[in-house]
Amino acid sequence: MANTMQAVSWSLEMKCPFRGGKGWRLPHRTRMQLSDLTTIAELSADKRIFDGICVTGTYRGKGRYGNRYCIPDSGFRISDRLGKYGGLEVVTKTCGQCEANVELESELKLAGCFGHLLFEVSSKELDARLWKIVNEYNLRTRLQKAFPITTPLVYGFWINSPLDSEKALLLEEIFSADDDFKDFKSEEVNRFREALQVTIHHGTPLHVFRSPPGHVDMGWLTTFPHCPKCKVMTDVEPWKQPYPKTPYACKVCQYIYIPNDHCSSERYDFERDKDSLAQLFTASEYHDFTKRYLLQQGCPEKMVDEVIASQDHSVHFTL
Repeated sequence: MANTMQAVSWSLEMKCPFRGGKGWRLPHRTRMQLSDLTTIAELSADKRIFDGICVTGTYRGKGRYGNRYCIPDSGFRISDRLGKYGGLEVVTKTCGQCEANVELESELKLAGCFGHLLFEVSSKELDARLWKIVNEYNLRTRLQKAFPITTPLVYGFWINSPLDSEKALLLEEIFSADDDFKDFKSEEVNRFREALQVTIHHGTPLHVFRSPPGHVDMGWLTTFPHCPKCKVMTDVEPWKQPYPKTPYACKVCQYIYIPNDHCSSERYDFERDKDSLAQLFTASEYHDFTKRYLLQQGCPEKMVDEVIASQDHSVHFTL
């Protein structure tokens, strides 16, 4: 498959009916608990909320004139997932009234209390821009007080969590100081800056976490040796075990750790068929739903059966 992406995930610490239990404040737990809400919000913009079903996966179908259509394959009844909260209308109202909901783009503004950043943290240009801002705005003293100084600098922003209002204010000043830098102008960064504003003005803790380096393949999630503080990968060749069992100084944050103590390999079970619409419906119900779904995409009624028969099972699209 591929190496995992070392994104920075964040979550605002706001208790609500949809978040609870052990670790509810943390980004990965928040993402898991709100996954249905974010899926519904994201797919509503693609017209994949239909007849009370959220269509999460499709196959490609083609008509006789080359027109391409999406044939629903997987999904779930929204009432099955959100009924315990009172349904989609109640959930939308609850999120709409929450100060931690900083969703900016989606038509359905749900679960905007967490997100992620995809900075290219090893970018020399990014590091140069950050230090330029720190020096031009005389932020060095505040920076040294708020964050560990790392090389590159951006690694230090995600080591200690949660961020309080003082740290949030400093990051907001840094991210808003260079309007010309494209890395500071993405939708992801804009949402993060909105989250920083919530922390600044309301004192809401902002939890941050940078994922460790790893690889997903054949149902296994492998985590490579890495610094437990800044999450930079240890300077070793992947897959060649055993990894060093002696103290090692992190090249980014200088933390001393044992590389072999910070790696793992575990099963990663992705159940592609767990939301199969063919299992949710009877055969005739699934066929009727598919026909209606194609019609709402503009497929001529006389071509519906032809498109269904043409579906390409080698091209599968998911969220």
